[in-house]
Amino acid sequence: MTGKLAEQDLRVPLDAFERIRSSPESRMLEKSYQVAFEILVEGKKLSAVATAHGLTKQRALAIRDKVYSAYLMQAPEGWAYAHICAPKPMIERFVREADTERLKYWQDRAQDTKEPK
Repeated sequence: MTGKLAEQDLRVPLDAFERIRSSPESRMLEKSYQVAFEILVEGKKLSAVATAHGLTKQRALAIRDKVYSAYLMQAPEGWAYAHICAPKPMIERFVREADTERLKYWQDRAQDTKEPK
């Protein structure tokens, strides 16, 4: 991976962003969500958004990272978390298959969010 973390073009689809914003666990101020929206959904440059909102670049980066982390941690739509008891070889096969699907899902989403619409 090249470049500084602050300069990465991280994106979040609008529907996923709105799920994060409306989550019952949400504790961020609306202004913070607006900053994150402009960076992660609209694709504006971090430094420009920070300046427009009267924030330091570091604060805007922290807001972006908090929302992006929430995006990565949420279960994709149609997916579920499970706690199961099964034979170890069966669980290992399932975990390998689930990891393959998860990787494919995130790669597809990354492509979808960066393509101009």
